[in-house]
Amino acid sequence: MKLKTLGGVLGVLSSLIPLSCIFYSISISPWFSFHHNALSDLGVRAPSALIFNLGLILGGALGVLLSSILIYGFKGYLRGLIGSTFLLLTTLSLSLIGLFTEESGAIHLYVSIAFFVLLPIAQISFSIVLKRLVKEWPLSVVFGAISALVWVFPWKAAAIPELISSLSGSAWIIWISLLLITERLDEDRRLRSMF
Repeated sequence: MKLKTLGGVLGVLSSLIPLSCIFYSISISPWFSFHHNALSDLGVRAPSALIFNLGLILGGALGVLLSSILIYGFKGYLRGLIGSTFLLLTTLSLSLIGLFTEESGAIHLYVSIAFFVLLPIAQISFSIVLKRLVKEWPLSVVFGAISALVWVFPWKAAAIPELISSLSGSAWIIWISLLLITERLDEDRRLRSMF
């Protein structure tokens, strides 16, 4: 299997696993409310805690592997390295949210903020990479805008903006992954040999 194909598969899994665990955790938690809770509340109450946290840890770890493959593929290409490094930091912080639950105190807040701040930065910075590779590159900016602007509205609880931002991030990573799998990220001959 080619390295870029492996990266694409890892990327799809890095999105689908956490989302599946989040939605499953919600489905087995009748106490959970989008109007009164944060998604992280699912990580501290049984029976959802283990599933929720493992989903974030595993999804983040797979995202770190995807990011590492992108960093390797874009070596020598500064814009690619910057976008891929922001993705690495984003996915690492996702794992840390599952590792340091709300019961861990302030560190949970810090890694959660890191994730939701880094995600739109990764999406928008990666658009600079995509601009010369695919004509649909503005999608990366749109995903980044959704991930950032959802926090502007006065929500009653954090769960809704967290879920919208997470869905935007997952859709974006799946799109990037499909670009890798279909070999559209190497249309520039200078990048073709890097993967």
